[in-house]
Amino acid sequence: MFLFFSNRLGCLGSIAISIAGTALLLMVMRSCAVRAQEIPRVTLDDFVEVSQRLLGRSNLDRETAQIYLTALNADADSAVTLAYVVQSNGNPTPEQRALSATIVQWWQTGVYEIHGEPRLAARSRAVWSAYPAAVESMIESKLHEERVHAAPQA
Repeated sequence: MFLFFSNRLGCLGSIAISIAGTALLLMVMRSCAVRAQEIPRVTLDDFVEVSQRLLGRSNLDRETAQIYLTALNADADSAVTLAYVVQSNGNPTPEQRALSATIVQWWQTGVYEIHGEPRLAARSRAVWSAYPAAVESMIESKLHEERVHAAPQA
C-alpha cells in the first residue's frame, strides 16, 4: 500500500479515483433531486377545490385545509396520489378512492393523521359545522337499520 502512494503514478491514480467517486456521488445526488422535483405539489386552492367537490360543500376553512394538505404532503405516496386525485377525470384508482375517503373523513371528524399519528384539527368552526350533519346522518342510518331489523318478516 505504501508503494502505491510512494510514486507519482500512485498519487495520480488516487486523485483520479477520488474525482471519479465524487462525480458518481454528484450524479446520484442530482438524480434524487430530479425525482423529488417530479412529485407534483398540490396547491392549497387545488386542495380546497377537491375537498369541496368530494364533500359537496363550499366555503371550507382554508386554515384547516392547509393542515390537511400539509399532513398529506408529509407522505410522498399520499402527495402523489393527491396530485392524481386533483387531476382525475372521474375514473379513480383504488388508491385515489381510498385517499378521497380519507379526505372526507378528515373533514367530517376533524381528526387527521400525520406520520401515522392521529391529531385533532378542531380549532376550525368549519369542521364542527359539518359535525351535526354527520351525526344526524349516522343516527338516521342507525334508526333505519333498527326499523328494518324490527319489521316483521313475511
